[in-house]
Amino acid sequence: LPDPEGEKAQRVRFCLLVEQYAELGVKTGEITPEEADALLDAGKLCGAIRRGISLLGYGDQSARRLAYKLTAKGVDRDTAARATAYLTEKGYIREDDTARLRAEQGVRKGWGLRRICEDLRAQGFTADVIDDAAEGLSEVDFTENCAAVIRKKYGDVPEERPARQKMVAALMRLGYDSEEIREAMRMLLRKK
Repeated sequence: LPDPEGEKAQRVRFCLLVEQYAELGVKTGEITPEEADALLDAGKLCGAIRRGISLLGYGDQSARRLAYKLTAKGVDRDTAARATAYLTEKGYIREDDTARLRAEQGVRKGWGLRRICEDLRAQGFTADVIDDAAEGLSEVDFTENCAAVIRKKYGDVPEERPARQKMVAALMRLGYDSEEIREAMRMLLRKK
């Protein structure tokens, strides 16, 4: 790279994506300061993309969550946003599929719809993606799931009021609403 004071050239190492290399028209020999800035910016973006791919190797996540992790690793916000946009465009980040799978995992864990949506929101998914994932769970009978959680954790509906209140509070923390809990308790009491 050219030295600002014009004395001697500076050596810098960085990686470029093939498409960046072609787009920038990289050539040998002297380059202008503007070309140097473009190359350094492209190298910074390539490094962020590589780091993003590495982070995705640990598991799928939302673009917002990945951008947050990249900035935590020292990548500036603009570069992190461009890297996540690139990874989304190339299909490395599939928010709809990831949110749907995470929502299905929540159902298997015995969570109610509210807890599933809160979990997706905490993972950085947008409201549209969360709504689509919730819509994908329309076939799930959360009342039956609530009854299954009661059977598994408590065996049956507790007789004593304090124990029953504790159970209801625990089920609400799992994301079930009061109507689902009441109906699940009715179902279990009828089966006695």
